[in-house]
Amino acid sequence: MSDVQLEDEKFIIQRPKKRPIEFTTVLILYILLGLGLGLTIHFILLSTETYNWLQ
Repeated sequence: MSDVQLEDEKFIIQRPKKRPIEFTTVLILYILLGLGLGLTIHFILLSTETYNWLQ
């Protein structure tokens, strides 16, 4: 009889508390920040006469 009772018992697994900002959100924000910073530096260099190889 004790075996039957063990099968019927349910274990509640508590998940960790939700973080205010998820990892994927932070990852996307850092990617966008890096792209924005990289493009800004890129176009600043292209606008200078010394480093502009297109002209």
